[in-house]
Amino acid sequence: MNPDITYSPAYTLVPTYDCFNRCSYCNFRTDIGKSPWLTLREAEKILKSLQNQGIIEILVLSGEIHPQSSQRLAWFNRIYQLCELAISLGFLPHTNVGPL
Repeated sequence: MNPDITYSPAYTLVPTYDCFNRCSYCNFRTDIGKSPWLTLREAEKILKSLQNQGIIEILVLSGEIHPQSSQRLAWFNRIYQLCELAISLGFLPHTNVGPL
């Protein structure tokens, strides 16, 4: 018996590479303030360019803003807004945004 193997074409959106964590395995992060945040306008332009290209999923992959940072709520909101935007344009978003 052969199991079915499925594949869902995806694209990765990165709201920011800023991350307070220093995981030993990670080469993704930058120090806080070194990575500009992806704007919703930039994200919309990217996502619209992906429509009709067979992309189904949008992975929102981000560094993590420290829980005590004044930017934490803005970071959560940006992730939420990016997911809403992806849905509104017909994509299925999912996240990998630090160890939350």
